[in-house]
Amino acid sequence: MTQNEKEMRLAFYQLEKYYRPLFDLLTEQQDKYSEYKGGVTIDSLLRYEPDVLILGYNPAQGKYDDYSKDGAHLVYTGARPFGPFEPNNAKNNSYPRNIIEFLVAYTKSKRDWSSFAESEKAKWVEKHIMLMNLYPIATDDGATLQRLFSKLIQDESIISFYGSCENEWELRKHLLYKLHKFIDNHVKPKTILCLGQSTISDYSWGEYETTAYEGVFRATNYKNVYGVSRSGTWTNRVRNVAELIQKTS
Repeated sequence: MTQNEKEMRLAFYQLEKYYRPLFDLLTEQQDKYSEYKGGVTIDSLLRYEPDVLILGYNPAQGKYDDYSKDGAHLVYTGARPFGPFEPNNAKNNSYPRNIIEFLVAYTKSKRDWSSFAESEKAKWVEKHIMLMNLYPIATDDGATLQRLFSKLIQDESIISFYGSCENEWELRKHLLYKLHKFIDNHVKPKTILCLGQSTISDYSWGEYETTAYEGVFRATNYKNVYGVSRSGTWTNRVRNVAELIQKTS
C-alpha cells in the first residue's frame, strides 16, 4: 500500500468520525427522527485516484440488511464490495441497473472485454470505480432528507458539535465541505459523476451548466465533474454521459 493510500484511509476514518454524532443521535432516537432509515458511509472499496468517483445524493432506505426493520435501522461504515454488484440488486432496482449501464458504456473504450470472465470484469470495476453519496443518511428520498435536517438543526447535541445553523442547507454545507476536502485532497478521482441534478447542484455549489445531451450536466467550477438527471427513464442519459466523459477525459 502506498503512502497516499494510507493517508486516504486515515482521512476516511476522520470523515466517518465527523459523521458519528449524526449517526449516534439518529440511531438512538429513531422514534423521534422517523425519517432516518439507516446510514451508509461508502458503497464500494476505497480507491486512490479512481477513474470515476460516482456520487449519489443519499443512500436509499433499507440498505443492506435493514429492509422492513422500521425503527431499528443501523449504520454501515467502512469500505465494502461495489454495491450495485450485490446479488439480484440490479434486477430489482433501476438505480444499480443504470449504474451498470454507465459502466458498460464507459468501459467499452477502455479495453476489449470479449475474452474476460464476468468476475474479472467486476474486479476491474472495483479497482477503478468508487461509489459514495453526498450525505450518508438514508431516507425515502432527498426531500425527506432535507426535512430531517430541518429538525436536526434544532437539536442541542447537533448544535454543540456542528454549530448553530439558520437553516438545513447550512448543515448540508458543513457535510459537503468535509466531503470535498476528503475527495479533493485524498481520493483525487480523474472524473466525478453526480447522479441526479440535485447532486451536481449541491456538489458544485450551484455552478453547473447543461451540455449538448438532454439531462446531462457539467460543473463550471470543476473541470472533471459531470451530472446526469435521474428523472423519468435515465438509461440513455448514463450512456450519453459515459460518451461525454470519454471524449473530454
